[in-house]
Amino acid sequence: MNKNTQNYWFSVIISVKDDVRILNLIASINKQLEHKKVEYILSFNGAKENFVRLIKDKISDNIENYQILISDDSGTAKAINLGIRKSSSSRIIIIDSDCTLGDDYFEIMNESLERNKIVNGRVIFEGNNLFSKYTAKLRTIVYGNQNNIFYSPNLGMHKEIINQLGQFNTKLKYGFDSEFSSRVIKAGYQVYFEPNAVVFHSCHENLWREIFIWIHYGKGRAYRYNSGCFGPKNLKNLVNMFSTPRIFSPKKGLIFNLFTCSYYFFRNIGILSALILKKYD
Repeated sequence: MNKNTQNYWFSVIISVKDDVRILNLIASINKQLEHKKVEYILSFNGAKENFVRLIKDKISDNIENYQILISDDSGTAKAINLGIRKSSSSRIIIIDSDCTLGDDYFEIMNESLERNKIVNGRVIFEGNNLFSKYTAKLRTIVYGNQNNIFYSPNLGMHKEIINQLGQFNTKLKYGFDSEFSSRVIKAGYQVYFEPNAVVFHSCHENLWREIFIWIHYGKGRAYRYNSGCFGPKNLKNLVNMFSTPRIFSPKKGLIFNLFTCSYYFFRNIGILSALILKKYD
């Protein structure tokens, strides 16, 4: 495997357990004109051997650009942190296994990272059934209303930021990326939004899996409150932690508004449980 960092624009870190949608991501990687200039780190966390073999077979034609990391530890943050430590380039990009890349993605991100220390790309959420389509619409609105927070499905940065601020918080099952963004912003870094660096993010089609994620979003939000990301621990910031963006509207329809209410209901359950139990994983 080529370890000459000068040959790589950046290292792309992909955490995966058993998500077969990573095959779509690999296919979209191969369509990029400059894909040979990138190192790919597949960080398997708790994956079964037959799944790892399947993915190795799919990347065999481009194996020299891949690092395969296998850990028995579960947890996305742990897998990403391991990928960061093992990466060969001084710049990294983090992409979820259930994403695919837009046109000229690598070229656009390379140009942006030449000019900026940290780049937040555009995420377009997609769904294949009615539930996942509502989830995609909700995530698009919620994330669009939080311009001071970035998320990991499409994030590029120079590793010097990690060296200064520390790695992703492994106490959090979900929300570790927004917690990291709080540290980045507090440290005074300017996050550049690159709308042309697009990834398409597939949303879960399983209701209970999504509710589980919503609850953990709440736990991550509670952690940010307790760590001072919202400011001093007072009534104003406590209320702010439970607050919601102004996304309810009769124009969006009754079903979507009810769907949105359910999201905040379960998210706030996660907040309350974390505040009471002081457990975030």
